[in-house]
Amino acid sequence: MRIKLIMTQLLSSDYPVSIERLAQACDVSKRTIQSELKYLSGIATKHGFILETIRGKGYLLGITDDLALNRFLDLDLVGNTASHPEVRLLQMMFLLLDTPGYLTSTKLATECQISPSTVRKDLKKIEDIIGSYELEIENKPYFGTLIKGKEHQKRKLLIDLLYQEREQMTSQTVYEDVIKKGTFSFNYAIIQKESLADNRLFNEDSLDRLALYLAIGKHRHQVSNGELDVIEEAQLKPLCEKILISAWPSCANKEEEIHLLMNEMRDVGSFEKNQESQEKQIIGRIKRSLAQVDQKFSTTFNEDQELVMSLKNHLLPLIERVISENQLENPLIDDVYARYADAFSVSLYFIEVFNAMTNHQITADEVAYLSLYFAGSIEKQKNQNLKRYRRVLIVCTSGGGAAYLLKMKLESIFIGAEIETTSVVNLEQIDQRDYDIILSTMMFDLEHAAIPVIKLTNFLDDVEQEQLKRYIKTGTFDKGFTSMNDFSLLDLFKPDCFEIVEADDYLGLLESRAKRLSVLGYANADYPANVLKRELSMTTIYGQGIAGPHGIEMGAIKECLDVIILKQSLIYQDKKVKLIFLINLDKGHLHLHKQISRLIMTLMSDSTARKRVEAATDFDDFIKKIKNTL
Repeated sequence: MRIKLIMTQLLSSDYPVSIERLAQACDVSKRTIQSELKYLSGIATKHGFILETIRGKGYLLGITDDLALNRFLDLDLVGNTASHPEVRLLQMMFLLLDTPGYLTSTKLATECQISPSTVRKDLKKIEDIIGSYELEIENKPYFGTLIKGKEHQKRKLLIDLLYQEREQMTSQTVYEDVIKKGTFSFNYAIIQKESLADNRLFNEDSLDRLALYLAIGKHRHQVSNGELDVIEEAQLKPLCEKILISAWPSCANKEEEIHLLMNEMRDVGSFEKNQESQEKQIIGRIKRSLAQVDQKFSTTFNEDQELVMSLKNHLLPLIERVISENQLENPLIDDVYARYADAFSVSLYFIEVFNAMTNHQITADEVAYLSLYFAGSIEKQKNQNLKRYRRVLIVCTSGGGAAYLLKMKLESIFIGAEIETTSVVNLEQIDQRDYDIILSTMMFDLEHAAIPVIKLTNFLDDVEQEQLKRYIKTGTFDKGFTSMNDFSLLDLFKPDCFEIVEADDYLGLLESRAKRLSVLGYANADYPANVLKRELSMTTIYGQGIAGPHGIEMGAIKECLDVIILKQSLIYQDKKVKLIFLINLDKGHLHLHKQISRLIMTLMSDSTARKRVEAATDFDDFIKKIKNTL
């Protein structure tokens, strides 16, 4: 199996192995190898090895547990898909797409080794996935289930599944051999030759997609049961005829396949002759990627049209740079990551998803540039939180001079809002439904609160005013009374999440601490793998010996900051590490990540404060010194 062949190649080399060498050894495309390597990176930790990317050279495999690795190599790597929902959904979609007719629930349950009730639940999930391809699930009593829709759309779904999830495919799908049998490389060469002769320049991604589309078509002509989506395109027809005759001379339904190939060629477009179509594709991929980002981080980036267009304008020339192997270096990458760690994490995940759709391997330097767009969008979302409050009520003891002074100060925060003042005596006459938010200098009885009420000090100084502005921007408070002091960054530090240790293995230390957080109930079971996956994609070590590792995904059970102070600094990727803040946050709490970054920036810039914290003797001493820093 290909996984074992890749592992053999990596294990037999003491030097980084390039993707090109692995693709040649396995007789598959570079895209396929990249997907397999992504899969291996995700499972490496639990199977006793680490897969490290050596920039510009390739991949290097390190062994952490000989016994676990040997068990992994002895495994039947196909395995039982029942315990892997994503693999199971993929298998079910391939089964449905590859069956010329209906499939019964019993047949699906048997093939996927699950119960009929699980089949029904999975079919609902599949219906959501295929809806964006204009396909639908059709259930017919006594017959079973099929995927209904146009053949062209089914092939587009198949291609996207192959690109995005190839590392999860099992040998039970016929599509495992579509590329391996050589038709892909043959198709690629034919399309490239004929398109150049036609003076039509397709980029590498488009050629790759068209070759795969044609390879799938050769197989699917036996099982196609959808309505053909025919679009006449006089300029493309002669080219598609030449490609089909050269690549598939035995095709029995040439006219239909020519039209299908024309449809796909029209969709992938070309940079020189179809720029508008190319931009449309990029925007579609951006929006699909942002949708996954929003799901992972509980954000609303996909609603920010300005962000979508900015990313499109940046990614179009970036893709050209990737193809020409001329990506930009970013001299400010460490500074960008330190200042905008929240946006950098989002950008990194966005690129991971976007890469899966396009196979463009984008460097960390380019990710740093993209993170600035996300940082701008995050700031815009915060400002929009302020704009939600158009009717503001200030409650003071008397409603006189103090209330008037507060009103003047708050006008700089709630710009353009209607701000009214009242005394606590007149509060009973107020209908809270007439307001969006209440700010009060005192506590009072509030039954059935319908809006947020924030407790303020009697005299809001400049520091408190800025604190209030930041607090409201986060938009994290519920209805009823809350205080700016209800949450402090100090709340993330816990006595059982602190240790002074000796260590020389950075990744091993992160893994053991992450597993400990999982055992203590702070983090989910997949947290250790997520932390290592993030660290292997790009290290989270800042300057001055401080690291802020975190999972590639957010989703804490109980939020915390695990603090590790090293007795002696260790070195990882030529960077010194002395103080580690292992970050474990919940979805939607990017603002907390920003606060943590601000703390780390303070420690980096203030050597006295940093040395004081590094010299802490126990948890209480550490908290005392962090309080002084904050």
